[in-house]
Amino acid sequence: MLSDQETSLQSFQKYSDVEYTEEEWAVAWVGMWSFLCNSKRGAKEGLQFDPERSVLYGDYPELLKHACDTQMPIIYDPSIREFGVSVLDGGYSQMSFRFDPWSGKPLPTSLREEWFEAVEALGIDPWDEDGKIPAHFKDETWWKSRYASEKSA
Repeated sequence: MLSDQETSLQSFQKYSDVEYTEEEWAVAWVGMWSFLCNSKRGAKEGLQFDPERSVLYGDYPELLKHACDTQMPIIYDPSIREFGVSVLDGGYSQMSFRFDPWSGKPLPTSLREEWFEAVEALGIDPWDEDGKIPAHFKDETWWKSRYASEKSA
């Protein structure tokens, strides 16, 4: 079995010398752009790509600016309060951040588990019934008061 490093080296060797025609590059770019746009869905739906709409902006302005920049691979999911960077594996994988790379400050804890519990408590299966999830669970609304109490503590 190949290590991650060996797999990366093989992949690099296989694709590093590929010369695409202009048309082939266009197709490849559309695929990558589509992938990055999917990764940015939380920043679009939850913040409309405006970092200042986030309750976290005062503490993490640079991180949020990059998360709302469609040219950057930084991801922010406002519904579960998670930041990360896309893993280019063709899926939705990401490497989560625990610290702001620009300021070094620890990031607030993820609310992934709490989000799933809250949505499931409404009788909604978040995997199969996405259309039934209330709008306030798709942005920071449901946890804003909780964050305010964390900051004052």
